[in-house]
Amino acid sequence: MTNKHEKKSTAVLEHANVTVSDPDKTASLLCDLFGWEVRWTGPSLAGGYTVHVGEPGNGQSYLAVYTHDDTAGAMSADPYPAVSTTWGLSSTT
Repeated sequence: MTNKHEKKSTAVLEHANVTVSDPDKTASLLCDLFGWEVRWTGPSLAGGYTVHVGEPGNGQSYLAVYTHDDTAGAMSADPYPAVSTTWGLSSTT
């Protein structure tokens, strides 16, 4: 039973990372499908390149579509270049 004065904790998903062969193409598709906007593009801290997309107005969460320096070559034979092959989640506390 919860005390009515007890503060409840809420977890918020800040972002998810998706590794793709072509971040720009994938970001464009996501923006078209969901009405999202590109929030940031640039080099990733881990090497490679990333594009952050999400709801307009720089909301609380976003999707980071990423390619590592070696990813594009390794995935070049993939007939579905916008489909992720690896992913991870990160959340705020």
